[in-house]
Amino acid sequence: MAENTVSLLRIQCSLKAGPPRCRWALSENGRKPVHGEGTLADLPRRAARVQLVVPAVEVLLARVNLPHGAKRRASPVLTFAVEDQMLGEPEAHHASWLGSAGDADVLAVVDKKGLERWREALVVAGINGYEVQCETLLLPRAAGEWSLAWDGREGFLRTGEFEGAATDSGAAQSPPLALRLMVETAAANGAPPAAIAIYATGTAGSPDIAAWQRELGIPVRFAGTWDWRNARPEAGVNLMHQRRSWRVSGDIAARLRPAAWIAGAALTLHAAALLTDWTLLRSEQRALRQQMEARFRAAVPDAVAVVDPALQMRRKLADARHVAGVADGSDFLPMIEQAAAALKELPASSLRVASYEQGRLSLELSGIDEMVARRFVTRLRQGGAHRDGALVMKTYLRALQAPYVAFWQTRARGERLIIATSAAVLTIGLCLWLVYAVDRSRMELRTTVVPVLRERASLLERQAAEYQRLRAMPAATVSPTDIRALVQAQAGAAGLSKALQSVEVADADQVKIVFGAIAFADWLNWVQNLELQHIHLEACRIEALAAPGLVSVAATLARPGQR
Repeated sequence: MAENTVSLLRIQCSLKAGPPRCRWALSENGRKPVHGEGTLADLPRRAARVQLVVPAVEVLLARVNLPHGAKRRASPVLTFAVEDQMLGEPEAHHASWLGSAGDADVLAVVDKKGLERWREALVVAGINGYEVQCETLLLPRAAGEWSLAWDGREGFLRTGEFEGAATDSGAAQSPPLALRLMVETAAANGAPPAAIAIYATGTAGSPDIAAWQRELGIPVRFAGTWDWRNARPEAGVNLMHQRRSWRVSGDIAARLRPAAWIAGAALTLHAAALLTDWTLLRSEQRALRQQMEARFRAAVPDAVAVVDPALQMRRKLADARHVAGVADGSDFLPMIEQAAAALKELPASSLRVASYEQGRLSLELSGIDEMVARRFVTRLRQGGAHRDGALVMKTYLRALQAPYVAFWQTRARGERLIIATSAAVLTIGLCLWLVYAVDRSRMELRTTVVPVLRERASLLERQAAEYQRLRAMPAATVSPTDIRALVQAQAGAAGLSKALQSVEVADADQVKIVFGAIAFADWLNWVQNLELQHIHLEACRIEALAAPGLVSVAATLARPGQR
């Protein structure tokens, strides 16, 4: 194949499937692209530009609000900013900052292991320099419009310069549900698109434009066919930013010596300022931690060990609320109520198991795709569901010491020159690395660690005040009746004795119960009535049965003991 210095090689890589098989397209001088499919070893060689095209469904384009200093931080920091929009742990993903959309920032999130597999395979194939493109952002878009790539059943949508998403399934007469929801959200925010341009992919044709317009309530037009292999060379946004190295011409080194002295002095002053700021931030970090520990010990003087004062204070406050007969936000009933609001959008049979323990509610869903699961998680967040946690950043700074060169006087002039030059280069490199390391640590302290600690210290102060107030209140009156007899009596009063299969006493204030088949609504009402008797739900596992509305329950009930 003929080589050309302006050639562009696009490789479509699925992060889920992995290498080595791929589809590719080679464009040269505006000619019609040459398409192919095979292994990486079969790719055309020595293209001037290489792009990895990741399918739209495998890239999450998320809108977030980042602190100014965190916009170009490393991926481990950025992934925590979109933790609530991802499925899986943040450490399993790679995030990069694409740009700004209004007052918000847009991040691209991909699977880290899948990307690493392709990187390693490309190195083996002899391809080192390349861009990573998202298929969504290769789609053409006119100002004020949205663009939809449609294969007759599903597709993906580009809504802005850096924004877009994959859609769920639809039909020729009915647009996808995800598209309708995005149009409604944009209209509610006062920024609906002027129109939607539909591009057919593969063998798909145009959908029923009139039917789509009626359902969406905005103009829809058919813009023709489109394929990622034929996208313009300048289209798209590189998801992986590479840093450029410095190049200094050696023949002007002598003329730059005064400038080097000035730069050295400025670097010294800058390093001193960085060290001062870093020291103050580290001092504030230590002071905040000491303040949090001291406040926790003041509120809970009988505490033996303090490891995480914020988490320990949260647990102590929950216990104190239960003793005082006050509901806690991490109890089963408030959390299942939040989940129920989000579950209304899912099919009736999608929830199979619900488990609750130590303030954490786990839901096992079946029969839904990844897009529906993401919308469900988003609705949970909008409904107020949250997770207590903290992002802990650790930066290690190692000091290097160079030994004194004792045999300097015994060296020849040429040897001294070599030693001095090497030492100067090494010293400059170490100084630059030290300044970079301190600045990186300082920015992480200023933008992430210290603000998080401030918020946690403020929250702990409010929780400690409430904890002390609850401890000063008289304890709620607890029935002296045996807890097993009390639970059985409440089950009989609610007409649930037949469904109650077993009641096992764990201790004087805790029992474990099992219901064989019970209506979920009756179970919730029964738990609510138990709360009035100061018996709260500690843990449970609820499984849906074949009959609609019926569940089986295994639960642990407890009432507060003596303070």
